[in-house]
Amino acid sequence: MLDSNAEELEHVKKQAEKWSGSSKASWAAIHCDLSKRDDIKTAVNTVKENFDGKLDLLINNAFPTTLSMSEDRRMEAEGDAIEQEWDVKIAIGLTAP
Repeated sequence: MLDSNAEELEHVKKQAEKWSGSSKASWAAIHCDLSKRDDIKTAVNTVKENFDGKLDLLINNAFPTTLSMSEDRRMEAEGDAIEQEWDVKIAIGLTAP
């Protein structure tokens, strides 16, 4: 489990420890900012060291955004800004090699 927010990572780690209970599953919580290559390299090395260099499951759920929704902000009100941001994120996250 990777997260750039150390506080949230610790919170989720505690929840995962409760949920995993006596499970034989192995996992790790690693502080990592996916926009920083050095953080990524460190995370990969940690995985290599702790899991014999292999993963059985990987869920990539990282998707940075500069806009956020709240009760005061509606997607319709943001219009083109949200669409432009979406296009950029898709181009970077899915299209780029």
